[in-house]
Amino acid sequence: MSEALHVVSFVGYKHVGKTTLIAKLTAKYASRGLRVGTVKHDFHGFSGSPKYTDTATFAEAGATSIVVADQRGHYTVERFDQQTPSLDHLFLLLGEMDIVFVEGFKRESFPKWIIFGEELHGEEAYEIPDYFHDAMHGSEILGIIVPRPPLAVVNLDLPVYDRNNIDAISFRIDQLLFTK
Repeated sequence: MSEALHVVSFVGYKHVGKTTLIAKLTAKYASRGLRVGTVKHDFHGFSGSPKYTDTATFAEAGATSIVVADQRGHYTVERFDQQTPSLDHLFLLLGEMDIVFVEGFKRESFPKWIIFGEELHGEEAYEIPDYFHDAMHGSEILGIIVPRPPLAVVNLDLPVYDRNNIDAISFRIDQLLFTK
């Protein structure tokens, strides 16, 4: 992994807004002229080759790797390995990036945001999710991102941000990554 590469992870339950938030941050950082990469861990399984396509036919025949390219120069690689590749390997596949936003990989030791959904909402504060201590292990937690007030979490002394306040979230990322 390049020394100039900055990585920020986003973890949380399914359907809490991780992808939407990462897309907004990607647009913000790309508009600054930074090369932004994204990596997503799909816990529920992923298939880039829908049934009855040529790539599905190749995969079913036993191909280990498939590259699909079009006339505009867009291409994608689909690999079939026996285990989840390491993040370092995935970063290499991205090429030269200035910042990478990672969705998932909660046990990895990167600076990360923890995103809470409505299911954790309480009248006076949000409840801590069951995966929280796994996500904290060996990582700097940038803060908690919530869908709406209150901006507090029960028995937790971490900053809490509204998920719609992209400026505040990006300011915190900038403080960590770009002011050292």
